[in-house]
Amino acid sequence: MPAITATVVYENGVLRPKEKLDLTERRVYQAIILPMHESQQQTLTDVLSFDPNDQKAVRDVIEKQRQSLNAFVGSATTNDADDASARHDEYLYGTDS
Repeated sequence: MPAITATVVYENGVLRPKEKLDLTERRVYQAIILPMHESQQQTLTDVLSFDPNDQKAVRDVIEKQRQSLNAFVGSATTNDADDASARHDEYLYGTDS
């Protein structure tokens, strides 16, 4: 299921969507709640800097994140069990410990 963006209103302890949502009843969903200033109706696309309904854009972002994580994974240079924690700043920031 692709991500959807909806405007909701919080009333009496309940989030109420302003438009009908095509969702399965009683299914649990994860939501990101962003406050909107009344004069600035910012969309999720504005916040993310890409359209979350654009599958190619989502895949591109995921691929960039995967590449960044893969580059970080191999950054510890020894097999010592405590090396990555002892030299944390050096590996992350390029500074001497």
